[in-house]
Amino acid sequence: MATQQTKASQLVVDADVHTAYRTPEIRQDIADRMDEPYRSWLLDDSDVYYSPYPLDSFPKQGESTTEDVVVHSPDAIERDLCEGFGVDVAILNSLQKLDLIPSRERAVQEMRAVNDMFVDRFLDDHEQFYGLAMLTTQKPDKTAEEIDRIASEDSFVGVMLANGDSDKPIGDPRYDAIFRAAEDNDMPVCFHSSSVGYANSRRFPFLYNDLQNYGELHMLAHPFAHITDVTSLIMNQTVEKFPDVEYVFLEQDLGIVPLLMYRLNRETVQNPSEVPLLDKAPEEYIREQFYWGTQPLPEPLNNQDLTAMIDLIGAENILFTSDHPHNDFDDPTSVIDRYLTRLSDEDVDKIMYENALDVFDIKL
Repeated sequence: MATQQTKASQLVVDADVHTAYRTPEIRQDIADRMDEPYRSWLLDDSDVYYSPYPLDSFPKQGESTTEDVVVHSPDAIERDLCEGFGVDVAILNSLQKLDLIPSRERAVQEMRAVNDMFVDRFLDDHEQFYGLAMLTTQKPDKTAEEIDRIASEDSFVGVMLANGDSDKPIGDPRYDAIFRAAEDNDMPVCFHSSSVGYANSRRFPFLYNDLQNYGELHMLAHPFAHITDVTSLIMNQTVEKFPDVEYVFLEQDLGIVPLLMYRLNRETVQNPSEVPLLDKAPEEYIREQFYWGTQPLPEPLNNQDLTAMIDLIGAENILFTSDHPHNDFDDPTSVIDRYLTRLSDEDVDKIMYENALDVFDIKL
């Protein structure tokens, strides 16, 4: 466990830590767990997710801040993130874009192989690391089976979908099997968008194809994906069908949360016949079942505006996330000292560790 402590909190739990998956060694590890012809397809050098925007957003400076050093080795994550930035518990993910794979059977095989690799390579023998199992939506019944399979693995504390790449918005009833399995296994469902994924998406939203620079894409892709998914989960009444599922949204910007709560309140009041199963206002579902990562924190010119936003959302619904090791990651000390100075120590502790321990049912 890390010994460095931040000003207000006793612990730091980081709910969004990325690991490598494009390196030849890891691709080989995944491929070795798959059948032919999918094994060879994965190892084909041309079989990558191409994008007109920069693929490598990892930092370049310092001997411990290259992709190979920081995210290829769990020991290096422990050294750089836990010892270097005072993170006591790291929740790791790999964020493979499985829904972009044209072959549905390969997507299912790769999902299983990725999760097995993740346990063996990054989670075993590292007591301060927990993981999010990566899912595909391409065959919901097979994904439900995967949730059942990995639920017995203690180091997995949730499941993850790379949102925006599915055939339909995520609340579509075709995906009910996924949420039913998550509920049956008491696994929170996490959503993480990707600018690179959207640049490649054949489905949605196609207007991204005409954006002229990476800043535009990065600005829009993440929050728009989460706006779409939250709206779909509410308006398709997934939240009522599976009331015990908790939803965690990573890398979205906290600024979208009040918009979603209040706009959806209005839409359901004006169109009640479209949501006959809902017996609460959308704002209530969002406050009871939804959680939001801090990174990237909005940066108003007046820091008091951020405090007001956190008050609107509720500190009990926010999780600290660093997005390590990307070059725009947030370290916990600077988050507290720069952004959370107006909050009570109790609210800072909720954000920095208490909420994550509760949502992911981690016992220390």
